Amino acid sequence: GLEGIEKKYALRPPMDTNVYQMEGDRLKQVEMLPKTLEEAIGLAEKSEFLHKYVPDRMMQAFLAQQREDCAYCAQASDPAEAEHKLYSLRV
Repeated sequence: GLEGIEKKYALRPPMDTNVYQMEGDRLKQVEMLPKTLEEAIGLAEKSEFLHKYVPDRMMQAFLAQQREDCAYCAQASDPAEAEHKLYSLRV
């Protein structure tokens, strides 16, 4: 982002490999995205970047809502359907 441009952060090298075909030590070197919303919430709570740019009250409100969504989906008889209801666009 803009901070990276201003501070001239080095870019990571491009990856032209199918991650699904990688194995062993090479796969361990790849930084993966969170697998669950709970994992993403935990990472967001620890993120220096988010704490620097997102006001604390807004961050706490957002994370609280995400935790509620997790709880709603976890207790649903069909978690996939519950997720669909939460995140589908309502027109």
